[in-house]
Amino acid sequence: MVRLLPALSPLQVVTGRLAFALAASAPLLAWPGARAALADAARGPAAWTLAALMTAYYLLAVVAFRLAPVADVALLLAAAPLCALALRRLRGERA
Repeated sequence: MVRLLPALSPLQVVTGRLAFALAASAPLLAWPGARAALADAARGPAAWTLAALMTAYYLLAVVAFRLAPVADVALLLAAAPLCALALRRLRGERA
């Protein structure tokens, strides 16, 4: 789908995806206690670090989908958990 949007920059595509995710998750804030839980989670530096990493992932994936064949990029993205398991195995940890 990214290749079908040549007039949009990767940053615009990522902004649209994140805006859609925010709109889709906004009704969850109507539940009691959800706002307080979200505020508590957003106070920690881990939440901001993970949010920055996910934003970078989306941006780099959009650029990769524009530059390389979609099947190649999809295989590389799907192989990430296997790479994590291989690294754990090399460090001697059990999966």
